[in-house]
Amino acid sequence: MLAGLDRAIAEGAEDRTSDTVQRLTGRSPGTLRAFVEREVPCGS
Repeated sequence: MLAGLDRAIAEGAEDRTSDTVQRLTGRSPGTLRAFVEREVPCGS
C-alpha cells in the first residue's frame, strides 16, 4: 500500500499548488531556497 502511494506521488499525484499563501498574506509565495538564503546565517 505505501509503495503504491510513493509511486503515485512520484508520478505527480500530489503535484499541485494553491493560492493560500497569497490569500492569507497578500504576498506571493517564495521559494525554499530564498527562505534559507535569507534566514540561515552563512558560515563565514
